[in-house]
Amino acid sequence: MPDSEFETPQQAEDAFYRAFELRDLDAMMRVWSDADYIECIHPMQDRLQGQAAIRASWAEILKRAPEVTFRNNAANIHRQGDLAIHVIHENLQLGDQGLETSRMIATNVYEKTPAGWKMILHHASPAPKETGRSDTAGSKVLH
Repeated sequence: MPDSEFETPQQAEDAFYRAFELRDLDAMMRVWSDADYIECIHPMQDRLQGQAAIRASWAEILKRAPEVTFRNNAANIHRQGDLAIHVIHENLQLGDQGLETSRMIATNVYEKTPAGWKMILHHASPAPKETGRSDTAGSKVLH
């Protein structure tokens, strides 16, 4: 199997976070689809559309990123047909001390293509502070 093909959405997701940890732009972009409709929304940022904009943003992020390790927990994984949606809790740890410095909630969407499963959306937002309750306890719809 060529490096650019992923047989499952999970393989694509694992490659995405591995590329981030290694600060490897080429590996990062092998995860992404080359379709015109791909989108990326970094925390507290505007949406980016298309390969060129997404590649440029990752080039900048990976160039200045410190050593980071992800400890992710799946919150919800749904797969139907040629689409897979992964909602995960990203726990970012900086340096070799393993100190957690940031918690995000990310939605990653993958599409099955002739080249394997490819990312078509990454949207990450800061996670709310933990309250000691489960994700559903006391939740209210606000919008």
